[in-house]
Amino acid sequence: MNEMLILLIIITSSFLSKAMASTEASVAAGTFYENNTFYEDDKIRGDGFFRVKPQLKIEKEGEVIGLKTDLSGSYNKYLRFANQDYFDYQGALGIPINQFGAFAAELAGDIQAISDPAVTDVVHYTRTEGKTKKTAARIDHQVMGAGAKINWQMSSLSLINVKARYHSEDYADAYHNYLNNQGFDASAFYDYQFLPETVFYIGGTGGALTFPSGTKNSKFKTDPPATDPGLPFQLKYDSTYYSGRAGVRGRLAERTRVDASAAFLIRLYTVGSGFSEPVFNLKVEEQFGPKDLLLAGFDYDVKDSKFTNYVIDQTTYMGYARILGDQILLLTRMQYTYSSYSKPYKREDQRLAAAFRIDYSLSPSSKISGLLDVDILNSDSYLAENLISDGQIDPRASYQFFRTGLEFTQYF
Repeated sequence: MNEMLILLIIITSSFLSKAMASTEASVAAGTFYENNTFYEDDKIRGDGFFRVKPQLKIEKEGEVIGLKTDLSGSYNKYLRFANQDYFDYQGALGIPINQFGAFAAELAGDIQAISDPAVTDVVHYTRTEGKTKKTAARIDHQVMGAGAKINWQMSSLSLINVKARYHSEDYADAYHNYLNNQGFDASAFYDYQFLPETVFYIGGTGGALTFPSGTKNSKFKTDPPATDPGLPFQLKYDSTYYSGRAGVRGRLAERTRVDASAAFLIRLYTVGSGFSEPVFNLKVEEQFGPKDLLLAGFDYDVKDSKFTNYVIDQTTYMGYARILGDQILLLTRMQYTYSSYSKPYKREDQRLAAAFRIDYSLSPSSKISGLLDVDILNSDSYLAENLISDGQIDPRASYQFFRTGLEFTQYF
C-alpha cells in the first residue's frame, strides 16, 4: 500500500483516539456487463465483472483544529479478460484550523490510484521484433497533491478565499512515463453576498504544468527507436495558464439556483499553439416540487490535453431527479460534447453520453441500484502506426460503449 495512504490512515486513527468524530461508512457490491471493454471501433469484445466499493468518511470539528478524511476504493474483477482486473483507490485529508473564526485555514493532502482501460492489439515498435502487436494491460497512474486554503470573512456579506495546491502524476509503465508531470495551481477570489443565498464572485487563477520527460521521444519521430524499445512516438510540452473570472452563484428564486460565470483564459506552451480567448459556463437548477429537480447547463472550457497541447470542450447537458413514493429515487443525466484539439495533433470529436440510475431503499441503511451508462464517441482520427497513444488517455478512436448492472449498498 502506498506510503501516502498509510500516512492518511495513521493521522485519522490518531484523531479518533483522542476525540469523538462523525463517521460515515458504506460498502457497495454489484455485478455488471459492458459491451466494449477495450473501447474499440471494430472487433468489439464485451465482458462481465464484479465490483466492490468500500468508503469511509470521518469529520471532527474543533475550535482550534479539526479533521476531515475521505477514503474509498473500487475493486473490479473481470470474468473473461483477467488482465483488466484493477483496484482504484483515493484518499483525502483535510485539517481545518480555526474553522469557526473570521480568519480560517485548511491544510489538505490527497492521493489517487487510477487504472484506465487500454485498447488491445496496439502497435508498438521494439528493437528486436520491429513493428509488433500486443495485448495491452490497463494504464496505471497515480496522482498525489498537497495544498492549503485560507478564508477571510471580512464582514457578514463579504469573503476572500485563497487556495494553492501542488500535484504530481506518475505512470507505472515505460510506454507512458513521458506523461509524468508536476504542477502548481493557485487562485484568489472575492465573494459578495448581495442576496440572502446568492453571491457575486470575482478573482483569478493561474498555474504551471511541467513534463520532465515529455520530449524524450523526439528523436523517434520518424524511425523506430534504436534504444528504449516500445516507446510511443508522442510528445508533451510544458505549459502555464492564467485566468480572470467573474460570476454569480446561488439561489435567484425560491426554487431556482444558478451558477454562471465568464473568464478570459490564457494558455501558453513551450512549443506549439496556445490559447487566449473568453470561456464561460452556465448551470441552472429548477425544483418543480418537493420530489422533482431539473438541471441544465452549457460549458465552454479549455483544458490541457494529454494527447496534444489543449482541447476546447463545448458541453451541453441536462439532468433530472425524481423521488417516487418513499423508496425509489430516479436519476438521469445526458450530455453532448464537441471537442476540438489543438495542434500539433489536430482532431475533432463528438461525444454523446448518458447515465441512468434507479435506487430502491430496502431500509434506512441499505439500497439496491440499477445502472445504465452509454458512451458514444465519433472521432475523425484513428490509431495511426506512427503515433501511438494507448487506451483512454484522451481516447481518439471512435467507439460505442454501454455498461449495465445491479449494485447493493449497505451503510453503517
